[in-house]
Amino acid sequence: MMAEQIREAPPVEHRPTLTRPAPAVAPPHAIIHPVVDALCCGGLSIVVIGGILAAGLWLRLPLQGPVDFRQIVLLSAAINWPHFMASYRLLYGSPTMVRRYPLASLYVPVLLVCATAVGLSQAVQATASPVVEGLSMLAAVLLAWHYTGQAWGMTASFAWLKGLRFEPAERRRIRLGLYVLLVWHVLWAVMHAGITRELGWHEHVDLAYLTVGLTALLTLPVGLAGFLGLWKRTGIAPPLCAVLPWAAIYLWYVLIFVYPALFIALQLFHALQYIIFPLRVEMNRHAAATGGHGHPVRHALVYYAALVGVGLAVYLLPELLLRRWDLSAVLLALVAASVSIHHYFIDGAVWKLRNPHVRRDLFAHISTG
Repeated sequence: MMAEQIREAPPVEHRPTLTRPAPAVAPPHAIIHPVVDALCCGGLSIVVIGGILAAGLWLRLPLQGPVDFRQIVLLSAAINWPHFMASYRLLYGSPTMVRRYPLASLYVPVLLVCATAVGLSQAVQATASPVVEGLSMLAAVLLAWHYTGQAWGMTASFAWLKGLRFEPAERRRIRLGLYVLLVWHVLWAVMHAGITRELGWHEHVDLAYLTVGLTALLTLPVGLAGFLGLWKRTGIAPPLCAVLPWAAIYLWYVLIFVYPALFIALQLFHALQYIIFPLRVEMNRHAAATGGHGHPVRHALVYYAALVGVGLAVYLLPELLLRRWDLSAVLLALVAASVSIHHYFIDGAVWKLRNPHVRRDLFAHISTG
């Protein structure tokens, strides 16, 4: 979650802030590779969602429909779970990080373990568990801030890589739409949790949901004005990878407005955005440890395979341990919600780009390349 942190990061010496047209600009740098970055940060999701919406319109697919978790387990194992496990590696891989951020490393996980134990106990004794419902709802609300915050973090990161820094007015224009989408996401989560109907608030929430959705669409030209302002002020076009995350998240929410059951797609696209950053950190640390004589690509593949393996163990072990599917499903829901909540706090700790050690690990390949 690199939203607020990147704004606070001081400029690195070899990447000066541009405030007027410059006669020469350093070649653009990438996190992994320009094509890989563009696909991961939003390009692939735009193509896939565009295809889904076009096919749905052409074939008149129904707007509702169940999604079987077992049908998407491979995609989750390949994309979503490694993105969670990479965050744990960044936090718990360093004793210094653990001591520096006790809320994320100790207090929050202890509370979540206790809540999971209580929730499982409730599920054993009754058919419903308020703790499961509460944790799931909290995870959904935190995701609203997490998704929109990461979209801005991607935009700011890739602009920074080209030596561009947004002025406050430009930043406000771009982030306005993200704040509105945050509110819409929360309303979407509340609506689909069924709480509003139980409380008799559904009519008011439905109206707010549609109103905020329309407002979000109206913020599109405002955000474009922010990018155009940067272009006019510096004389340099914003890099594609800076615009794609901002554009993609609007399309993400259009998708779940039309097909709510496809929310899993948002989780996968969000994870795909994120994974290239811890992957680059791991590659840079490996290069530093080997004096540049190692094999970063091979190391990255081994690292990724390890993340997949650990993710499989964390998410599938509950089903293997508890043979009764009703209980393992409850535990799986508790684990998934707890990991999502903890992930929010971890990212708020490990991605503080004002921290020189974080900047060094993430951008070492640029300063030496």
